[in-house]
Amino acid sequence: MVAIAALMGSSARGSRKLEQHVALVQAGYNALWLAFPSRLPPPSRAQSGETMAHAWRAQMQPFAVDLGGADNASVWLPQKILVQVRSPSGATMELETIRLFRRQAER
Repeated sequence: MVAIAALMGSSARGSRKLEQHVALVQAGYNALWLAFPSRLPPPSRAQSGETMAHAWRAQMQPFAVDLGGADNASVWLPQKILVQVRSPSGATMELETIRLFRRQAER
C-alpha cells in the first residue's frame, strides 16, 4: 500500500512539473510573437511584458552573416532574437531564434 501511495505521489509531482514546463514553453512562444508580431522592424530592439502570468523580455540583435557584399539586393535582414521567460514559480527559460525582418527603405 505504501509503495502505491509513493508511486501516485511521484506521478502527481511529475505531471505537475510537466504541466509547468509546457506552460513555460507556451509563454515563451507567445512572447516571441507578441514582441515581434510582424516582419517590419519593431520600434525598439528590446521588448518586455507578461503573458499567461509569465514575465518575459525579448531582445533583437544583429545576426552576423555574409549577405554577399554591399551590392546585396535582398529586402530581408536576419536578426537574432533572445527571449527570456520567468514563471510565477521562478523557473526560467531562454529561447534563441533567428527571424527575418524587412530592411528599412533607404532614402
